Amino acid sequence: MRHWINPTRNGGCMRASRWLVTIGAMLAIAAGQGVSAQTAATAHTNSQQEKMKTCNADASSKGLKGDERKTFMKSCLSSG
Repeated sequence: MRHWINPTRNGGCMRASRWLVTIGAMLAIAAGQGVSAQTAATAHTNSQQEKMKTCNADASSKGLKGDERKTFMKSCLSSG
């Protein structure tokens, strides 16, 4: 039976440490990618929310109601 981590054979401690460092680095990279993806999604959500607030305020200030408001909101949200 072969032991993967055996400190008594051919520098086993060093190999075990290198293995643990490699696994730790891979996990850190994976976690960092997940955080950056969440940050990008949050930024997109915030910009959409801000756009909705702005368009809604513009429609209210113009006194739009019903189909006119719906048409305005559609064009406002799809622009830019």
